[in-house]
Amino acid sequence: MTHPRRTLLRMLGTAERSWDTRGFAPGEQFALWQEMACEAFVPVSLSSDDAEDGFRSCCQSRTIGSVGMSWLASGAQVVERTCDLIGRGASGMYFVNLPLVGRGVACQDGRRAVAGPGDFVVVDADRPFELDFGGPFEQISLAVPHDLLRPLLAEPDDAMSRTVSGEHGVGAVASAAIRTLAAERSHLDARQTRGVITHLAGLIALGISSAVPPRDAGSRALLLQAALDEIERSLGDPDLSIDVVACRINISPSYLTKLFAGRDTTFGRWLLARRLDRAWDALDPSLVRLGHPTVTEVSSACGFRDSSHFARTFHRRFGITPTQRRAGTGGQPAITSGRE
Repeated sequence: MTHPRRTLLRMLGTAERSWDTRGFAPGEQFALWQEMACEAFVPVSLSSDDAEDGFRSCCQSRTIGSVGMSWLASGAQVVERTCDLIGRGASGMYFVNLPLVGRGVACQDGRRAVAGPGDFVVVDADRPFELDFGGPFEQISLAVPHDLLRPLLAEPDDAMSRTVSGEHGVGAVASAAIRTLAAERSHLDARQTRGVITHLAGLIALGISSAVPPRDAGSRALLLQAALDEIERSLGDPDLSIDVVACRINISPSYLTKLFAGRDTTFGRWLLARRLDRAWDALDPSLVRLGHPTVTEVSSACGFRDSSHFARTFHRRFGITPTQRRAGTGGQPAITSGRE
C-alpha cells in the first residue's frame, strides 16, 4: 500500500510537479509542508505559530531550461537554511523570490530585505539565510543556477538580500518579465527557452545591481559592473578588446586590468570564458534538431574570427569538440568562467 505522504507528489508532465496539503488531517499538514518544501526547493527547517490548527499550503513547480520556476501559497512561517543543512549538499542555486500576495522578509549576510507584491529579492541557497512570512502569502520563486547569474554581477555576495522594487526602473521590467513567464503556459522550444532564460538572467542581474546602495561614481564595484555589462552586450563583436571596453566606460585600460585582477582573472580570460559559455549554450543538441545553428555560425556569433581557434579553445575548456557538443555526445561544462 502506498504511504499517504507519497501521494503528495503528482507528476503533471516530464517537467512539472505539484504538492498540496489539502486532504490531510490538520495536525499533519505542517509536517507535510516541511517535507514538500525540502523536496520542491532545498533542505530547510520551518517553524510556525499556526501549525497546530492546520496548515493549508500548495506548490506548483516546473523547469524552463536550467531555471526552476515555482508558484506557492502558504501561511505564516519562518524558513531557515542553516550551515548544517547546506553541509549535506550544495545546490548551486540562487532563489529569486517575488511575492504576489503578502510580504516577506529575507535575511542573509547581515542584511534584511522586505519585499511586497511585485518586488523581488535574491538569496544564495548555499549560504545561510532566513525567510520570514508574517502572514498568508503567495509568491513566485525562481531557482537560478549560480553559473547563469553570478558572471553578470560584479560583487555577487554583496548583491544578496536586497529589495528590488517592482514599481519603477529596471526592477519593474524584470518583475514583469518574471510574472509573464510564470503565467505563460505555451510550449517554448529549445531556442526560445535559451533566449528567454538568457535575457531573464540579464534583467534580474540589472535589477539586483540597481538595488545595491549607490556609491561614488568612480567606485571599483560600479565600474566593474559597467565593464561586465558591456562585455555581455558585445560578446559577438570580434573587435572587442580591453581598450574598447575601457573607452566605453571612461576609464583607462590599466585600471580595468586592476578591476579584473581583483576578481582573480584577466580581461582576456573573462571575455574568452564568456564567449565559450555562450557557444556551449548555442550548440545545445536540441537546437540542432530545429535545423540550426552550425558550428561555424556559432563561432562567428560568439566573436571568434577563426573557427579553428574556436574549436581548440572549446575543447580545452569543455573536454569535447564543438562538433561533439552539437551532436549530443558531450557532458556538462565546467563552471570556470573567467578562470581559463
